[in-house]
Amino acid sequence: MTQEASRTNSSIFCRDGEVHVPARIDQILSILTGDENRGYFVAVHRHLPIPREMRDPFCKYRDYGASLWMECYSDNFDIIPLTQGKVCHAISMPWVAEILVIKALDRVSDRINDIKIQTYEVGRRLMAPKCIDQCNR
Repeated sequence: MTQEASRTNSSIFCRDGEVHVPARIDQILSILTGDENRGYFVAVHRHLPIPREMRDPFCKYRDYGASLWMECYSDNFDIIPLTQGKVCHAISMPWVAEILVIKALDRVSDRINDIKIQTYEVGRRLMAPKCIDQCNR
């Protein structure tokens, strides 16, 4: 796997209070707790913010969800529990040298109610789910 593919496949946004922060997953951890349950966590390095003097053109379009971040990461890492629902996948692309535009993939299409998922069983073999568009478009 190339370094570029690895970087984009491990990009996430995690929530820090009310702010989403882009990060790279470095480790996925499973820890056995005292009551014999497992806790699942990710160890991440956050992207650094762009310099204050640099203007982020995406600030005007907050509903779009993209923003500019440095390509480099913080030296420290954060441990984030996966059970809190504060993590979503992210996409990114180069903007200018050492700067990325990064977008959280944390929204669901309004058309989700128009799709019916059905699973068909053939003998003992379970076939993959099949999506059927109920709008008949």
